[in-house]
Amino acid sequence: MTQKNKLLTLSSFNSQYLTHIWRDGFQDKNPEWTKWNAPYFNDYHAYPSFSQFKHSPITDYLLSDSCKCICLDEKGIGMVSKN
Repeated sequence: MTQKNKLLTLSSFNSQYLTHIWRDGFQDKNPEWTKWNAPYFNDYHAYPSFSQFKHSPITDYLLSDSCKCICLDEKGIGMVSKN
């Protein structure tokens, strides 16, 4: 069986990565990751449209110098910050 190597990188956020993060992490009412987001369990807010997410304070934060996008094979799958 052949196993495909995957590429894990940290990159600055761009609109493509923001779309991935919104779709996987901020579109649903109760995404799985919020169960592990201590101590911010009650801070989550869903955004039904990408436009709402794009104009939110979360996007401002993700685009800041404090954050990087965790990418797997060029798909945004998470974030890391220095705060």
